[in-house]
Amino acid sequence: MTITINRIPLVPVLKIGFMIYFLMAFIGLLLYSTIILSVIGTIGSLIGGLNLPMAMPGGGSMIFIGLFGAIFIAIIYTILTMIVVLIYNAASSFAGGIEVDVESSEMDSLRERVNSLHSDMIELQNQNTGLITPEEDNETVSESQ
Repeated sequence: MTITINRIPLVPVLKIGFMIYFLMAFIGLLLYSTIILSVIGTIGSLIGGLNLPMAMPGGGSMIFIGLFGAIFIAIIYTILTMIVVLIYNAASSFAGGIEVDVESSEMDSLRERVNSLHSDMIELQNQNTGLITPEEDNETVSESQ
């Protein structure tokens, strides 16, 4: 079965994209700031005379910087995603969408089997109840006269 993607809805893509970009950027910036703090602390202890950890921002301010940095990065990437979706929607209106071949799932084959069994049951029920067709009814009436 072939499905054609003619249009991508903009608002759901932006919502999900912003959340994913924000989480990735926040986690990345927290890891990056942790590594930077440990590297600077190690360098300061190796040099010996420098008291670099006192001059560096603390953990709370690093989380604050990470939070606002993540929001900024998420906004930038969400804008880029919006531009890509708008370009795709415009291009697909002229050239057609992307065609995707989808295999039939077990649910589809089960649905076909249920429909087949349902039609078989209706046939058997008609046979057992003695329902007659209009043609058979006309023949019976003409024979009795």
